[in-house]
Amino acid sequence: MNTREKLESIICNAAEISYRKIEDNERLLEDIGIDSIRIVKVIFGIEKEFGFEFDEEFLDYEKIYKFSSLHDYVNSKVN
Repeated sequence: MNTREKLESIICNAAEISYRKIEDNERLLEDIGIDSIRIVKVIFGIEKEFGFEFDEEFLDYEKIYKFSSLHDYVNSKVN
C-alpha cells in the first residue's frame, strides 16, 4: 500500500465505512463523516501507521479540512 491508500484505509475505518478511494477535494467532515471524535481516531491511526506525531499547530481542524491537506502533511512527514 502506498501513503494515499493507507490514509484512505485509516479514514474509512474511522468513519466506519467500506474502503473506497477518496478524492483530494473531499472534506473530512461534510463529505466523509469524520466528526471530532473520529478525527482523533484518524490522527492516532496515522501516527501509529507512519511512526510520527502530529505537530501541535497542525492539529487544528482547519488545517486538515480536506483530504488533500492531510495527505500533503503526511507526505511531508514521511518523505
